[in-house]
Amino acid sequence: MCSRASAAAIAAVLGWLIVAAPAEAVAARAFYGVNVQAVFRGPRADWDRNLSAMRSGGLQLARIDARWQNVEPRPPQRGRHLYSWAHYDRIVQMLASHGLRWLPIVDYSTTWTAATPGFKYSSVAPSHLRDFVAYARAFAARYGRGGSFWHSHPELPRLPVTEYEIWNEENSTIFWHEQQDAPERYADLFVATRSVIAGVDPHARVIVGGLALVNPPHTMDEIGFLERMYLHRPELRGTVAGVALHPYQYTLADTYMRLAKFRLALDRIDSPSVPIEVTEVGWPTTSIPESERAADLWTRAKLLPDSDCNSDRFLPYTWVTSERNPADPEEWFGIWNRDGSPKPSGAAYLAAVRLMRRAAATSPMAAPVAICHPPGAS
Repeated sequence: MCSRASAAAIAAVLGWLIVAAPAEAVAARAFYGVNVQAVFRGPRADWDRNLSAMRSGGLQLARIDARWQNVEPRPPQRGRHLYSWAHYDRIVQMLASHGLRWLPIVDYSTTWTAATPGFKYSSVAPSHLRDFVAYARAFAARYGRGGSFWHSHPELPRLPVTEYEIWNEENSTIFWHEQQDAPERYADLFVATRSVIAGVDPHARVIVGGLALVNPPHTMDEIGFLERMYLHRPELRGTVAGVALHPYQYTLADTYMRLAKFRLALDRIDSPSVPIEVTEVGWPTTSIPESERAADLWTRAKLLPDSDCNSDRFLPYTWVTSERNPADPEEWFGIWNRDGSPKPSGAAYLAAVRLMRRAAATSPMAAPVAICHPPGAS
């Protein structure tokens, strides 16, 4: 990440954006959500108050992994897959009862399918691709439209999974080990998984998993990764429902620069009609003052929905984190306190969401905010 710019510098860079922002315009769609991974790792007594706060704040989507290992920890017996859905049944039940729809990340290998044995986030060994695809099909058949879970729980609001994010940061050796042929192998996995989900729900949206920004030697260039995917599987062109991106940057200006760069590349590789889904973005409180996190999150939530980036999801990372080890920034991304009270960043985000959703109900769509194609850009 780049060093933090001063508030004055940010204002100078983004002043034209704020002036150009539509005062009241955002589609009343399921645009806003939040990552909730640590919520469900916390005490069950805290689940209700956290989910209630999300829904009362106007959020509609909750992103959390649908890890294959949690459902099928052992190999098939006599050719029969044995799935255990209890863990995710509890999560879906809690989300639905609070009016939240799950945006699942269908991801990671199991201990018996890992290409790199013993590596927690190994890619799936090619010989086990069919097993991953079978899991994805079973997952959609349980939680998607018409899924068996919903038939078993008629008392719940019916909020089936309608969008599936396939893997997480597959261009990073942390989450897809190894990287040498990762674009090609991921493309094969994506195409096969999309096909079986479509067989369960022809209207499902299946999106490319959130790409991390380039960070040698751990993370491959996100644009180069996408280019290699499309070269390997040319049938992707014109058929991809969306590509997720994780534009972690310290400054608003840098975030928008990276979004613009990716937008132009995606236009070239595929089409301007393919949405960018921001399924992770955020800052740890160990690096960024809370007042700046709040201001930046407010601005992103206000401007991105109606920007010219063609972005149709925004889910900050993350609702709550453990906040135990000051030396580990991963534990300090939360926008909500563990005692159930909002941090300024969380309060600012939900205030922006409520404002934009109210405006959507009363105001016509204005001209797009020029973020990815700023005035004067070539």
